[in-house]
Amino acid sequence: MSRTAGKLAAAVRVLLELTEVDAERPIQLVWDLLENAVTKAELRAAIATVDELVPASDIELDGQRLEELAGRVNTVRMFLPSLMRTVEFGATGDGKAVLTAMHTIADLLTAPRARGASVRWFDARRVDHDLVGGGRQRLVYPQERPEETVDRAAYTLCVLEQFHRNLKYRNIFAEHSSKWRDPRAHLLSGVVWEQARGAGMNALGLPDNPHSMLTEHASALDSAYRELIARLGDDAPASVDEEGKLHVAALTALPDPPSLVDLRRRVDAMLPRVDLPELVMEVMSWYPEFTEAFTHVSGNPARVADLSVSVAAVLCAHAMNVGFRPVVSLGVEALTRDRLHPDTADD
Repeated sequence: MSRTAGKLAAAVRVLLELTEVDAERPIQLVWDLLENAVTKAELRAAIATVDELVPASDIELDGQRLEELAGRVNTVRMFLPSLMRTVEFGATGDGKAVLTAMHTIADLLTAPRARGASVRWFDARRVDHDLVGGGRQRLVYPQERPEETVDRAAYTLCVLEQFHRNLKYRNIFAEHSSKWRDPRAHLLSGVVWEQARGAGMNALGLPDNPHSMLTEHASALDSAYRELIARLGDDAPASVDEEGKLHVAALTALPDPPSLVDLRRRVDAMLPRVDLPELVMEVMSWYPEFTEAFTHVSGNPARVADLSVSVAAVLCAHAMNVGFRPVVSLGVEALTRDRLHPDTADD
């Protein structure tokens, strides 16, 4: 932690302790105590930084965001209930709450509405409020909402975001999928595991009882953390809090020296200007066996003329995701659409 950051942290600690102990303490005394830890100029600079980083509450902006979310949730509403009914999902402990919330949303989106009820709101008693945090709170709980309700679009997309993240890390999984299934399903168990256990543990060099090894690793990790903490001085751009979490201060980017800027300009001026297809063909000419690897589906060697030109064009079309139109040339046999992709219609 830098010296300035340390002073600011001390000032914040003083301020919070004062407000907690005695709310009636004179403001001038509070300022005097604060100035012993940090100057007014440094404190104002810190407040300005916070104001710049944390967006202020803006009712008009929140309204625009809610309108945008409402448009997006109309798309979600078409497939989310069917997804939850059709695909059998499971979850580990970390993903159970999100999966339960997804099933609840599916029920709420398909449930018949009472006469006169607005489609904008969910019953607050049916949602999981623990899943709503950070900047989503202002959108899920707008000021103008009726009592015991939450914004339907904001809450749906908030949970859907967490569902996607948990699915990515397999905290939520699809039972009958080969790619998205529970990774624990691949583990051996029962008699099969007992038969393979001895050979597997020996091959990996692991003990039968993991407790001693885990204790050793935990001790080594604890020692490494303590050594790291001991080496962090007051002027270090990092600190470790009481809970053992490492915090790294933002580093100020150094401007590029004029010599480096000039070097970049000179190097850029010396580089030849070539089209990507020409570069691909140049590299392919270094390795003739690359083109020879492309054979007919029957297994026989390809006998078409200028095959390397066609291969370079196809590689560029797919690598740059531009399709075949930019690389097709009607006057060149190797670059006609029939040669490059005869089964594809015009892009």
